Amino acid sequence: MKKLTLYTTCMLLISGCTNRAYIEPTEPHAATLEFVNRIDNPDLFYSAFTYKDIKQCTNRQNVAFMSKEKNKTVKIKPSEPIVITSIIPQPTGVETILLVGGFGAIGAIGALASGTKYGECKPTLEFTPKENHHYKLMMSTNAKGCEFSFTEIDPSNNANPAFEFVAHKWKPAFTEDGAWCD
Repeated sequence: MKKLTLYTTCMLLISGCTNRAYIEPTEPHAATLEFVNRIDNPDLFYSAFTYKDIKQCTNRQNVAFMSKEKNKTVKIKPSEPIVITSIIPQPTGVETILLVGGFGAIGAIGALASGTKYGECKPTLEFTPKENHHYKLMMSTNAKGCEFSFTEIDPSNNANPAFEFVAHKWKPAFTEDGAWCD
């Protein structure tokens, strides 16, 4: 529990506590996106973000933060492309804290330091949701790190694990408004 508190506190300090909350659409035919947390380690958490500008993933918005919760579902706007980044921090040691502390800055330097902290658990996926469809993004951990699965479920409850999406390369930004992907 102490580790979770320390990691959460460090993440809040590193991120500068400035990302904005995602606002769900109110449309009657909105699609839904379910984040499924299958993390075995109780010291790790799962967070998800989206961006107002999807070209370079700028103006980051917080969609979900789950530590003990196993699922969270949000509405997403249909027929408009969206980029979602899911992250399971993989703590790598004190070098992140020393980098931030050594420069005495939290914002921009924190973003640079976080690149080493996240490891390879940060799929950044772009897709165009369909009306009344449900999407499921499952993150899990194993001995090698983490893995994810992304599935589309139509209104008749038929799963389509091979639907079209584009994977972007995630990168740390200098600010919450900066570019978070290539």
